[in-house]
Amino acid sequence: MRDFSLGGVTLPRIEFIVGGSDTGTTGLLGQNILGLADVEYDLPHGMVRLMRTSGCGKVNLAYWAGDKPVTTLRLERRDDGPFKPHTIARVTIDGTSLRAVFDTGAATSMLTRAAARRIGVTPEPPDVEAIGQGYGLGQRGVAAWRATFGKIEIGGEAINRPQIAIEDVDLDQRDMLIGADFFLTHRVFVSNATRTMYVTYEGGPLFGLTRRGARTATGEAIDLTDHAAAPTDAEGFSRRGATLAANHKLAEALADLDRAVALAPKEARYYRQRAAVRLDDWQTLPALADLDRAIALAPQDAEARLQRARLRLDGATAPALSPTWRQPTRCWRPPTPCS
Repeated sequence: MRDFSLGGVTLPRIEFIVGGSDTGTTGLLGQNILGLADVEYDLPHGMVRLMRTSGCGKVNLAYWAGDKPVTTLRLERRDDGPFKPHTIARVTIDGTSLRAVFDTGAATSMLTRAAARRIGVTPEPPDVEAIGQGYGLGQRGVAAWRATFGKIEIGGEAINRPQIAIEDVDLDQRDMLIGADFFLTHRVFVSNATRTMYVTYEGGPLFGLTRRGARTATGEAIDLTDHAAAPTDAEGFSRRGATLAANHKLAEALADLDRAVALAPKEARYYRQRAAVRLDDWQTLPALADLDRAIALAPQDAEARLQRARLRLDGATAPALSPTWRQPTRCWRPPTPCS
């Protein structure tokens, strides 16, 4: 692309791989963009921030942390290339060191079958539970199981008796994906300049974790309270609604999106966002009404028109429709690094 604009900043000559149509979105942003500078993943509060740092040295870049414990992980050094490798760091499960890819494109965290075998866990009852198939990009499914391990350590954060999915996949000499379930419960600053990742736990379920299950590696309890201020504008309610929807809290998400629509009734994308959540909640006709309103406000919105077309093709008066075009469960082996 001659020019690609992201957050109001134009990036010249960005390369994209073109192919397939199974992402459920226009495309995927990979490390050739997210690795241009430093990046903060604040998914618990609905934000991703790209930053440039200068002269920070060994300063703790978790500027938001206050008194919260901050976990730091050293990232593996990577070779520069047109698409740059994933964000990879070492984690430990039951004393076994594993190469983990930190990937927001994976809906849930998972281990490869080979890595689980190294830890001493095989996909055989009663040690594991079969959970059907896992999917990445495309339609091919792979066998999947769920197992309970003794402890996972991610930097200075330790979680006892985590439940982690195991899938029969090859991650090209990588053992594990740390997916969106981790990013939705943590705030993460990736310093590509110093090859360091700074992490704070923001609260919420992870690996079967309860509110009393979060502790540092030294045994100190981690505060799970979300100290973020409540939204005051439509954009804030939209971001929080997106986070709640990603955590499958659909009623709370719809309440926030109702507020966003009420505060900005002429903003088409809030109606389209609410329509997507209503479809997840099997509210077909209200979703169709939201799409009608979004298109009336923004006739050029191709995505809203495509969503409405799919509803009409499936029969818009049906009491419940399965949103079959939703994004695949995870991207475990995409053609380009995807985060």
